[in-house]
Amino acid sequence: MSRRWVIDDEVAARLSRSTEKSNASSFRRMLWPTSAFVIVAIVVLLWNRNASDSTALDSKQPTLESRATAPPPPRGARPPVAELPPARTGIVVCWGDNVSAACTPPPDLGLVRSVSAGGSHSAAIRADGRVVCWGAGQTNTQLGSDWGQSIVPADLLGARAIASGGYHNLVIALDGSVACWGRDKEGQCKVPDTLGSATSIAAGWFHSIAVTTRGEIVAWGSTSGRYNFGQSTIPDGLPPTSMVAGGYYHTIAVSLDGAVSCWGNNWFGQCIVPENLGAVTAVAGGYYHSVALKRDGSVACWGAGTTSLGTDPNFGQSIVPSALGPVCAITAGGWITAAAQSSGAVTLWGQDCTKWNREPSGDAITWMLSAGEFHVIGLQTELVRGSSSKLH
Repeated sequence: MSRRWVIDDEVAARLSRSTEKSNASSFRRMLWPTSAFVIVAIVVLLWNRNASDSTALDSKQPTLESRATAPPPPRGARPPVAELPPARTGIVVCWGDNVSAACTPPPDLGLVRSVSAGGSHSAAIRADGRVVCWGAGQTNTQLGSDWGQSIVPADLLGARAIASGGYHNLVIALDGSVACWGRDKEGQCKVPDTLGSATSIAAGWFHSIAVTTRGEIVAWGSTSGRYNFGQSTIPDGLPPTSMVAGGYYHTIAVSLDGAVSCWGNNWFGQCIVPENLGAVTAVAGGYYHSVALKRDGSVACWGAGTTSLGTDPNFGQSIVPSALGPVCAITAGGWITAAAQSSGAVTLWGQDCTKWNREPSGDAITWMLSAGEFHVIGLQTELVRGSSSKLH
């Protein structure tokens, strides 16, 4: 018979309790890592879910990176219209010889931000940024004074600034780019591809000028042929520029510190800036004379018209009236100069200004002026001083 181990009941009971304790301890040792793993898994799951929700939310509002790589709008779609900053608006007034109805603005023109006068046409930027033109250039026959300068391009959504030459217009569009239309025989409507955004524009008779965001001057048009007097050739060493103006065949620029520079046709000294001129806040160019508004509100003129002989080109357009008070706006036409005084009155001098149709009412404040060959256009306050009624 083989030998067997015999275990009594007490020993068996102790052995059983020992085994249970060992198993319980082992279970606890196994349960800890398992629980930790489960907790980590839950945390990771919740994290991923939140990240997914965040990504879904961000996808509704694209980041700069996603907008930068977004596909272009479909062909034919209109780009968004930039919002115009708040600006002073007024009512258009126009006087002078009404050649080609340049002094007859549309009856529904409404409030206007800016105006400009060309040879025999006028242009305005409405309060909503839209451009409106009237006068010569309604049919684009490219004969006489009709070069389509009053036909606003259909794709021009709006403008921030406008300038008019003899037979063309240029604007700073809502996105800062420059657009031109009208006569382009001398290249005045061919905007350079490298121009970029502009902060100031002006127009001579056959040339265009712009100031870039870097304060550099760019000019085009009249670079060859009989109308080339160097008005589109920018002199070397000019300081950063704040604004420009165009005369018949010359260009005027104002630096950031108010200094004035001129170049182009100088037959009558219109490009010889007076030595004691000082700092100015605005400039304008006529046929053969230049005008500047000084910081103290006084006006200086030079070039043709330093005498009043009444013969070409001496019509007294450069003789500033002695009684002229502080001025807030200036302009220069063919043979005339005009200034809007801080008192509200507008004064003209030069070629027989008495024959012009009328001047703005003395009861309103005129704060912007632009002169063409035969007319002046201005902006007046919406309300007559001391009255609650509209001018129109």
